[in-house]
Amino acid sequence: MKSLKRKFVNVLAVSVLFVSGCNDEEFLDTAPLDTTTSASFFLTEEDAVRSINTAYDPMQNYWYYNFSVPVTYNILSGDAIKGGNSLEDQGEYNQFANFGLITSDNSRLQNMWELMFIGVNRSNLVLANVPNIEDMSEAIRSRILAEARFLRGLHYFNIVTMFGRAPLLTEPASLDNLDQPLATSAEIYAQIEADFTAAADVLPDSHDASNIGRATKGAANAFLAKARIFQGKIDQTTSDLLDAVINSPVGYSLLGNYSDNFSVCCDNNSESIFEVQFGSGADVSVWAANGVADINANWTNVTMGPRNTTVPRGWGFNQPTQEFLDFFNANSDSRGEDTIFVQGDALPCEPGSTYDETVNSGTMGPYNFKKYQDFCGSRYDSAINFKVMRLAEVLLLKAEVENELGNTGTAEGFMNQTRARVGLAPITGLSQTDLRMAILSEKRAELGMEGQYFLDIIRMGMGPDFYADRGFVQGKSEVMPIPASEIAVNGWEQNNGY
Repeated sequence: MKSLKRKFVNVLAVSVLFVSGCNDEEFLDTAPLDTTTSASFFLTEEDAVRSINTAYDPMQNYWYYNFSVPVTYNILSGDAIKGGNSLEDQGEYNQFANFGLITSDNSRLQNMWELMFIGVNRSNLVLANVPNIEDMSEAIRSRILAEARFLRGLHYFNIVTMFGRAPLLTEPASLDNLDQPLATSAEIYAQIEADFTAAADVLPDSHDASNIGRATKGAANAFLAKARIFQGKIDQTTSDLLDAVINSPVGYSLLGNYSDNFSVCCDNNSESIFEVQFGSGADVSVWAANGVADINANWTNVTMGPRNTTVPRGWGFNQPTQEFLDFFNANSDSRGEDTIFVQGDALPCEPGSTYDETVNSGTMGPYNFKKYQDFCGSRYDSAINFKVMRLAEVLLLKAEVENELGNTGTAEGFMNQTRARVGLAPITGLSQTDLRMAILSEKRAELGMEGQYFLDIIRMGMGPDFYADRGFVQGKSEVMPIPASEIAVNGWEQNNGY
């Protein structure tokens, strides 16, 4: 089928582009090389290292962790509005504010689908080719293959939580395996668990300074536990996996200052378990290469930085809602001050400048996102890493598991660790039902606008309770539609209701 081949050959072509260079200090600073193929590339140990770097690279993209994934989930959750200059400015994100408006031809869903599968295919290329390199250290080979299993598991975790069903690819895309059916979420989760398990068996607890940021045993165990929780596998095995992270010889610990997690000072810190690595000196043309630009910097400064300030800074997307601010204020929770810009807030490194909510334009609301804002650096060139998994989330997942296992006192102890960090009183003596909701509320505060809250509500089956007034339909709205172009080319059945 010619159209099918054309579609997947295009994805394959994007996926086999490798790096032109790599240094130890910024191992994820990759640049595509459009004349390289897998047949001529996988020859040396250096090639193997460069190839695994490309499997990390898509996560830096504007349409992945650098903007689209967290922003989409923040809007879906109701904690954010699109923002921007006008209703039409990146207007497809408006669909996520009303479940009844979400359509399969939303190009932002297409962008995210493509970037996630580029990550899957690059991981598969590593797994298929690195074992055949002859002149290579076995220790490095084993580590790289484990990293590839971890990354494939993470990319697929993002695919299954967003889309529910997808083709399950465990070999590189080629002309011989184009006709792929949609796998069920259960089949995808089984592969995710297998990948994270295999990664955890091999990956080290930590890396030397030249490899900081690569996947570790702690990251693999944390995401394995999270994947099990998302399937409802809340049992002793899951609890033990979380214990393995909490008690890791690495010595993970909460930072004393909550906001340091999102500041230029503190990348790859003691609380961090897995981060998307960013660096300065990036290609600032996000629109290059058909939307698959080689972006190495964190773009939060410009995409989510305040537009309505005395010193214009950014484009003003991903704006916190009034209800989200009220949530923090009602609980006297200082994490709101570290998450949301409000009237009169000082703007760091801009003497005399304050956030001014009265200077409005377009569809903007009065507040702005504060995390990851580097006012002391370039608008387009921030090096602050995006934290995908922190110890704080692991502690709250552990609290949830212990509560569901009937150990409410133990669960409260884990939850109270994140509360104590920000000076909140401990919570004690709750029923299992009340503690379940308290943990959900704590996660909303601790992981505020980090793209997690909607996913927690959905996996707990509470979508109709939280989102009925926004058109949520049970049995449909838990996942997004598979992009229409993929349905048309491959002949798949669309997700229910779309």
